[in-house]
Amino acid sequence: MNDRVFYPYVLCMAILSLYLVWIGARGLLRPRPFLVPTRQTIIVLIPVLLIGVIIWLPVLPIVALFGLVIAVFILYSLLDQFRGCAVMGVTSESFRAALHSAFDRLNLPFQETMGRIHLTSLNADLAVGVEDTMGVGFLRMKQKGHEATAHDIASAMTTYFASDSAPMVKTGLIVNISFGILLLALVVYQIATRSSFLTGS
Repeated sequence: MNDRVFYPYVLCMAILSLYLVWIGARGLLRPRPFLVPTRQTIIVLIPVLLIGVIIWLPVLPIVALFGLVIAVFILYSLLDQFRGCAVMGVTSESFRAALHSAFDRLNLPFQETMGRIHLTSLNADLAVGVEDTMGVGFLRMKQKGHEATAHDIASAMTTYFASDSAPMVKTGLIVNISFGILLLALVVYQIATRSSFLTGS
């Protein structure tokens, strides 16, 4: 791997690892659920995926093409969530309570069904879901043109979480920190082994 690829690669990997650690540490140090815009994760992840494909292309083209397919699939899934947020540290009950509090604060009438909330005054749908084991929820507007409303809902939920005393689910936060530390250790190892190889030690 030449320097023009190696150093951008380790830089992107280091940024990704620190980003994961930051998300986990943020929840553990300030024990309140919080929202993470999906676009942040996309911005951090795209360079890692692209450079990973570039690295493998001259070595194993088949692996690179397979990786490209996976990268496109991941990016497509994330871009579909681009207008949304992840909600860290929540239970189904606290997530639902925060949503209802936000709707009341913003005077948004709604109809609730499985995995979807219809905002009747806007004729728009809010996709929602919670993974209780990890303590991670998500929400996003399914229709375009309601970014301001989505931002207001996220802000109102943040306000609710700031005053709520419901227990957090920390599993997802710990997984983020653990994975981030492993990635950072891999980056340090790759830099150290490359330096040893170049110096001949």
